[in-house]
Amino acid sequence: MAPYKNLPRGTSVRAKKVVKQIFRPLERFLQMEAASGLVLLTVTAVALLWANSSLKDSYFALWEHKLGFSFGTWSFESDVRFWINDGLMTLFFFIVGLELRREFAQGDLSEFKRATLPLMAAMGGMLAPALIYFFFNRGLPSVHGWGIPMGTDTAFALGILAILGRRVPAAARILLLGLAVIDDVGGILVIAFFYSSGIQYSGLVLAFLAFILVLFMQNIGIRSRMSYLVPGVMMWIGIYYAGIHPTLTGVVLGFLTPARPGYSPEKILELTKPYRQELVSLSEENNPSTEAMMSLFLSLRDIYREGLSFVDQLIQKLHGTVAYIIMPLFALANAGVTLGGTDLSGEAQNVFLGVALGLVLGKPLGIFLACFLAIQLGLSKMPSGMGYRGIFQVGMVGGIGFTMALFIAQLAFPSGDTLEVIKQGVLSASLVAAVVSLMMGYLWAPKTQAETSDENI
Repeated sequence: MAPYKNLPRGTSVRAKKVVKQIFRPLERFLQMEAASGLVLLTVTAVALLWANSSLKDSYFALWEHKLGFSFGTWSFESDVRFWINDGLMTLFFFIVGLELRREFAQGDLSEFKRATLPLMAAMGGMLAPALIYFFFNRGLPSVHGWGIPMGTDTAFALGILAILGRRVPAAARILLLGLAVIDDVGGILVIAFFYSSGIQYSGLVLAFLAFILVLFMQNIGIRSRMSYLVPGVMMWIGIYYAGIHPTLTGVVLGFLTPARPGYSPEKILELTKPYRQELVSLSEENNPSTEAMMSLFLSLRDIYREGLSFVDQLIQKLHGTVAYIIMPLFALANAGVTLGGTDLSGEAQNVFLGVALGLVLGKPLGIFLACFLAIQLGLSKMPSGMGYRGIFQVGMVGGIGFTMALFIAQLAFPSGDTLEVIKQGVLSASLVAAVVSLMMGYLWAPKTQAETSDENI
């Protein structure tokens, strides 16, 4: 239920309206996410059908088409899939970083014991799949791919929880966001240290300078969103040339964004009082001037905007673009895996089992056991509204590896039959994890009428 529907008895109507205006964007965010989950799954099905139809050549040719730009003697060119996965998806991780920033500032993760739970969950969810893969491939050349089943696909996992809606508690979504981002950071570190030729420190210097520039701009009070585009691009370029996955830029910038509103609801009521009186005076005039009305509305807009934190403003501004354009493009470009025609005997069988079981068994067991241990030892607290069933469900949906798993697979095995086997293993495990997660949601926590009631102010 929306926070503004639970205000204390006796709260003034005007105060309720102000608080409603502040929290309404959060409601729209949740509704949009549920719809985007359906769009994401639909586009994934389209990609699979396209990649396995008579038009499959056009599918792969589209994403391998080269795009780039040049400045004088300097030029940069890469395929369309790169610009989606490494470029546009940075905005998705920026949204994730913004949400976590908000939760760490004033949500459940603002408490130390609750903040440690996603960290423990992520560590367990990375370690267990890697051990399972290692068990099946020890002594074989394919053991090099131990990092493949470690990742969780945040976009698809959130899509499953969005479909379930209020059948899963809000805390489950926050826990998944936390562990998925930590998981992604862990995956990026694994890539940097085990699946790359080494970190280029010149790139890190540029990224660090951009980091300092963002902090400086915030300290001198620069509020324009577009002003931060330049240091953001600088950081992306620096991280990319450092040999680290550049989508990490989004998470870093999200965490740097201020999460406190400029004005409280009471302050807004105080500041808008003279403008409301001016509005009454203008309404009594027969023909108020356009300039006066424009000035009044702009002043009110600026004041009300300060009732939302910079984090909430950016989420409200960008979430529609990410949900309905960037994420579907990402799914369309990456979900097209050719099925069948691959030999699964011998070493290929070990690779397939290591990847598939690492995701569908290792992820939920690792996340559950790590959370259970953290709670029992008093290192963390159980999230409000959740139980161990909910934690296991988060672990199961964490078994949807897809993006990061395929990304690491292409680094570990750039080409050949092994890569195709891994793709099938990732796809099969992710599908099983998604289906089981949906079944858990509908069987364990049926939605009640009380949860969907909508009271008006």
